[in-house]
Amino acid sequence: MSLLAILFLSYSLVLQQGSQPLPEAPALGAHAPKTNPDSNGVYHVEKGVVSAPELTLSVEPEYPKEARKHRLEGSTRLRIVVDADGHVRDARVIRSAVESRTKQTDRETASLFDTAAIETVKQYRFKPGLLKDHPVRVEIEIEVEFRM
Repeated sequence: MSLLAILFLSYSLVLQQGSQPLPEAPALGAHAPKTNPDSNGVYHVEKGVVSAPELTLSVEPEYPKEARKHRLEGSTRLRIVVDADGHVRDARVIRSAVESRTKQTDRETASLFDTAAIETVKQYRFKPGLLKDHPVRVEIEIEVEFRM
């Protein structure tokens, strides 16, 4: 695995099918830390201050039929907010499965992974992130993989 891949994986909270989240850590050359809370009242994981939410319930993503038909695999990275009750809010794609495709038909089909990933993580449940032992809304990144 390249150094870049290791740094990328260590930067974000990564969820793959059947795996547990990795703790969030800053990447080499990362931007200045985000403020806690941000202007929307959302916190960001900060070692010793704000803990990362812990996954308590995950579901397998529904594999898009068209992607299965074309034997496509892929992954989508999302930025989500886990609320103080452990529910997922505000899921947004930050790296699309489309980005690794060159053929137009594959790109169109791969976009189905993004929609399926969002629908999947909305069903996840977490033990909320904590600030001074109180649950708070925390933004994290996760990755949903689609493998045949």
